[in-house]
Amino acid sequence: YVFGDAIITFTIRDALRFNQFIKNLKLNLQTCLLHLLSEKTVLFITHQLEFLDATDLVLVYPGWKWFEKQDGIRSLQKSSKDPVPEFYNIYLERPKGDADGYDLVVVDAMHKANYASRICHSCRPNCEAKVTAVDGQYQIGIYAVRPIEYGEEITFDYNSVTESKEEYEASICLCGSQVCRGSYLNLTGEGAFQKVLKDWHGILDRHHLLLGACELNFVSEEDYIDLGRAGLGSCLIGGWPGWLIAYSARLVRFINFERTKLPEEILRHNLEEKRKYFADISIEVEKSDAEVQAEGVYNQRLQNLALTLDKVRYVMRCVFGDPKKAPPPLERLSLEAAVSFLWKAEGSLVDELIQCMAPHMDDSMLNDLKSKIRAHDPSGFDDIQKELQRSLIWLRDEEKQPQRPWPKDRIWSFKNSPKIFGSPMLDAVLHNSPLERDLVIG
Repeated sequence: YVFGDAIITFTIRDALRFNQFIKNLKLNLQTCLLHLLSEKTVLFITHQLEFLDATDLVLVYPGWKWFEKQDGIRSLQKSSKDPVPEFYNIYLERPKGDADGYDLVVVDAMHKANYASRICHSCRPNCEAKVTAVDGQYQIGIYAVRPIEYGEEITFDYNSVTESKEEYEASICLCGSQVCRGSYLNLTGEGAFQKVLKDWHGILDRHHLLLGACELNFVSEEDYIDLGRAGLGSCLIGGWPGWLIAYSARLVRFINFERTKLPEEILRHNLEEKRKYFADISIEVEKSDAEVQAEGVYNQRLQNLALTLDKVRYVMRCVFGDPKKAPPPLERLSLEAAVSFLWKAEGSLVDELIQCMAPHMDDSMLNDLKSKIRAHDPSGFDDIQKELQRSLIWLRDEEKQPQRPWPKDRIWSFKNSPKIFGSPMLDAVLHNSPLERDLVIG
């Protein structure tokens, strides 16, 4: 089939699907063709009489809007028994060496694009996607990496990663090349790739970094230097409040720390896996591969940081108008305030526990529990922090009593609640923002 200046070849399977579209949906011919072309079941081949040489520009990958729809797509895919991964979107990244620093936008080419968005993946491609500057604007171009003969399929390596094992296993590559990886995705969400993150960056570590940045609410010269070395400049962090820039610098330091530790973990993991199947292993080759994989994780961390910070900017703009006006999301409670929140005030942790348990206990047992709780009230002591720790340990041990109907879900909610730190920004977001509550705290 010839569409404009492109030659498109349909497989037998595609033709059967095409006929099924006509029978089941009763669509006209034009609509059916457009529907079929919206899926990556087409094969693009060169139609020029002369072959394309290496570094030749094949075509431009034009950008369109990126909708705030990904959460909706994921929620729909959860209800699907066999969700198919979407790979029409591509990152348009500002180079880290740009005067304004690194940033990225997501190009959603599912509905508005040319046929660059329909080029298939290959583990041994003849093209690659490059970001180039044209007339003062960045754009994505598809360039040949080797000579392309007449009639040869145009392909490029998606270089995509996923943290979902299910998505990875469903993304089967059929490129047929000798170096085919078996999947057009790379799995980075499990095993050695997460080892340093799990060991050194747990929930308490993350809150410690954020709380420290919120308390200072100041950006040091060292912060700007570390951000600059990572390629983060005014394009991404311009117009932010001080606490957020300081927190970003702390995250960059951890990403740098992970980069130094990760090759060793990846190497250990790779050697353990390969020794199950191979007797002859080159340590030098494995070390080189581990370095490459660690660098890939490093770049992915920076991508995720940039994407998340752009989302934070969007929330702050919706709530406060000017992101610089956004107050720190955490503040350290005084010991007296912590005792009130946990033990004494109306709606405290202990108060909610008693309310949840009351319908399931007789009066004598409930009164006995209330007496014990009053006896362990940590307020009024010289060393409030020590007494509060003792009271919480007692509450933990009391929870293990089998005859008590402790509401485990309430205790879990307390352990995961951001309110323990105090949060003027969170209160503003939850009560004054048009955003969905689940979007903010989910």
